Amino acid sequence: MQYCQVLVASCAWVYYVNHYLFIRSSTLRERRDLFGTAWINYGICRNALVQVQKLARSYRV
Repeated sequence: MQYCQVLVASCAWVYYVNHYLFIRSSTLRERRDLFGTAWINYGICRNALVQVQKLARSYRV
């Protein structure tokens, strides 16, 4: 359970920082790169959370 909390907190922190940088970016290229980073982060976090859910289900009695 603690692993899941750390995972969610880490994903939220990376999202927050990326969003802040996106707002502060001045060029279209910077925004495109940050959007790509955010999309990759979303995919990684989503897949990790799905794996945690599967693991949690396997431990239920």
